[in-house]
Amino acid sequence: MALSVNAAEVTLWEGEYTISGWTNGAEIAVDKVKAGDILTYTFTEAGADGAQVLIKGSDWNNMLGTAKINRTDMATGAVTVGVTQEMIDNCGGQFFLSGDGNCVCTKITKTGEFDAKGVAAYGARVPGVSVFTVIPEGTAKVAVEFDAVPEWAQLCDKNWAGKEFPSEASNEGKTVTYTITPEFVTAVAADKEFIINCTGANVVKVYYPSDTGSGIAGIAAENKVVNVYDLAGRVVRHNVESANAVNGLAKGIYIVNGKKVLVK
Repeated sequence: MALSVNAAEVTLWEGEYTISGWTNGAEIAVDKVKAGDILTYTFTEAGADGAQVLIKGSDWNNMLGTAKINRTDMATGAVTVGVTQEMIDNCGGQFFLSGDGNCVCTKITKTGEFDAKGVAAYGARVPGVSVFTVIPEGTAKVAVEFDAVPEWAQLCDKNWAGKEFPSEASNEGKTVTYTITPEFVTAVAADKEFIINCTGANVVKVYYPSDTGSGIAGIAAENKVVNVYDLAGRVVRHNVESANAVNGLAKGIYIVNGKKVLVK
């Protein structure tokens, strides 16, 4: 996780905001931050069971580019929120906290920076977290970085229906990359929300990995054993060498190692 810590924290807001009844408070003007800033929200009270907090913009909708904050998150005393470009583009000039449960926020500070390119949401959250976003059209992969190796993890729609997308874990196991479908991209665009559920770890970052190579040439250069899927997510070939992954397949588009490959 690319992260740098400022030599001195910058206080953006300070007070005592009791979050209840879905009012608004702890406002920050957008010109005080930029995409890539890490904000730390200090909570002195986590509130009652079921307490939750959302970041909202001037239109009062759930702020795109953020993730829900629940009682367990607030009980740590400090909740990090990475400022994404989607937040900047959709806040309408300011963003603020709204929620319920009598939790108390007392301070917001700018505490560091991260690489915001392709990031949908940033900041430690417990499992079952809602990510509010619109996945860019044409996106084939969603990656989730955890603070530990999850026992299992899945993407869900806003109704908590699990989506069994093909996935691949990083070498250390803390990042899981899912190959999603165009239908999922369309559904998220309509709902502006999807859920990450898991056990044994917390979510740290959700992002769209950039392709380092396109087509089978880039995949073959990685020289690894891969699975091949069709666009419906069905396994076409299992545990084949990347250099020969699509040899002899019928014309069409396949997913190999999270990348779309055209067979002519």
